[in-house]
Amino acid sequence: MGTIVLADTEELETIKISELPVAASAGGSDVTPMVVSGVTKQISKADSANIENSLYVSKNGDDSNTGTIGDPFLTINAACEYAIANLAGTLTVIKVYPGTYTEQIHSTQDIFIVGVIPTYPINESKLVILYNTGADADHYPMRGNDGDYYSIQNMTIRADTDGTFGKVCNSRFRQCRFEGGYFIEGTEDIAVYETWFDCAFYNCVGFNLTGVAPNGRYFVFERCWFGWNKTARFESTHTTGNAVVDIDGGHLAFMKLSIKGDWYHFAKNYHSYGDARHEYGTTKGIVYRGVTITNGIHFVSNPASFKMVDCGMEDGAESPIPAGTADITADVAITNVEFHSNSLHNGLSGEIQIINGTKDVGGGSNRYLCLQCAIESVASGESGVIRLHESLTGLAEHTIPDNVSIAIDGQRAHSLTFTDDIVELGLNQKLTFSRLSDINGGAIEINGNGAEFHIHSCNHNSIFHIVLTSGTGSHLHINNSSFAGDAGHPTLKVDNIDTDMLIEYSRLEGATGQPAVNFTAEADSKFKAKYATFLHGDGGANSPIIRTGVFTIDVLVYACSGNSNLTPPAGSIANLISGDNNTVDAAIDF
Repeated sequence: MGTIVLADTEELETIKISELPVAASAGGSDVTPMVVSGVTKQISKADSANIENSLYVSKNGDDSNTGTIGDPFLTINAACEYAIANLAGTLTVIKVYPGTYTEQIHSTQDIFIVGVIPTYPINESKLVILYNTGADADHYPMRGNDGDYYSIQNMTIRADTDGTFGKVCNSRFRQCRFEGGYFIEGTEDIAVYETWFDCAFYNCVGFNLTGVAPNGRYFVFERCWFGWNKTARFESTHTTGNAVVDIDGGHLAFMKLSIKGDWYHFAKNYHSYGDARHEYGTTKGIVYRGVTITNGIHFVSNPASFKMVDCGMEDGAESPIPAGTADITADVAITNVEFHSNSLHNGLSGEIQIINGTKDVGGGSNRYLCLQCAIESVASGESGVIRLHESLTGLAEHTIPDNVSIAIDGQRAHSLTFTDDIVELGLNQKLTFSRLSDINGGAIEINGNGAEFHIHSCNHNSIFHIVLTSGTGSHLHINNSSFAGDAGHPTLKVDNIDTDMLIEYSRLEGATGQPAVNFTAEADSKFKAKYATFLHGDGGANSPIIRTGVFTIDVLVYACSGNSNLTPPAGSIANLISGDNNTVDAAIDF
């Protein structure tokens, strides 16, 4: 045997006593050959003592045995206690053979407990089962006292229904299946970092974390599977540090997450489906990336932030959110929302106020459930553009929040049809119809200070009417648009003296028996028009612009046309444009 000694053992790959050749011995030489991946390396006898120890547990063992492969312990905890008493400071692997072990275990950082026969797929029951009722602290499968630490692989950990597995603590679980019970909050005043990799939570709550914890938590779930029909609760608050639920990959099968208190939630690359929405009431931030989630999300309070990127709310197999119901809903306004490249099934509710000022309805990424939802999603003092991806029919009268500006863009292809009146605009409410193919309904009413209605480039066969009721500083602007009044109405009725009106490059036609414009209030110099056509619904000698009452209206009308006199005899309508360049002919109807 050679005499080379490696001074820096960090140069070695994973070297285990179990990989020694049969003839090798740790005694009798300063160096010992170690076989690693077919290559013989050498390590000093002094260093070899700190590599690994193995203990064995079997249902045909005895706790008075030595724990070797030929003389195994009967219980897992006996092996743990032996390792704690005799092997502290070195890695000890406890290898457990198949069977159900009804006991409570406690462990430390240097102990790794593994079921020796793997089972796949990950959600199937493992051949090694650690069981206890979970009814009280003396019957948790894992004790979870201060200082406990669990590293467990390839085992089933089972408690009775709604029993307790143990307290959360610094632990690592790999390829384990959890049945029946749940983890509860820990009491040790340390930050807890706990991971679950390739694990399954089957027919169990999994987590019931409530109350106040003394320190931060960071929980990582990688490629895990959750189910069925249970609610995992991460609802505790923490006196120091941050609390994080980080899920990366896997499936939530009919499993609801309830994340409240002060937990962050990072969700990546997993598939969630079932009948119950995930529910959030946390004060911290929530991030979804690349998640398919068909069961929906609901907020009971406003988190610090909500970010969703490249996610989908439907798939080809599972039942999606029912038609007519928003995919993401809330009890309150959710105000700090970044929402990018998400494919929704039905759309968002109006409480979800995405930062992007453009809102989609009827299609496209990030769409809202309905037009009213998109309108409500614009926060007070803000403006938003709503893009239609389909024509909408059967609409009830819509409402605009105070102090917001809404523009509805039909993209030259889509229309709006209302069953009755369209909207009433109040205090500082601003609405623009743009590029709509048709607008059909009843009244659009301006009835508030600072209210505004604009209609731009809506050039087809729209039928509705505008009523100007009141509003200091209110405004009406009609540009490059064509519409007629609905039955019994002129296109424009002026009932107040404050609203400014500008009509250009447009065509207004009253309903049968109705003028295009009717003044019932002496709104002098408020009506301005150029390059527009005004038509009385009956044509002939009926003026398209009239006043009802005993007063004279001053208007400014230039280069307009009509099917009768635009400015009736003196004492009724007076045009302040001296060279008005207007055209009147009974044949004009275009």
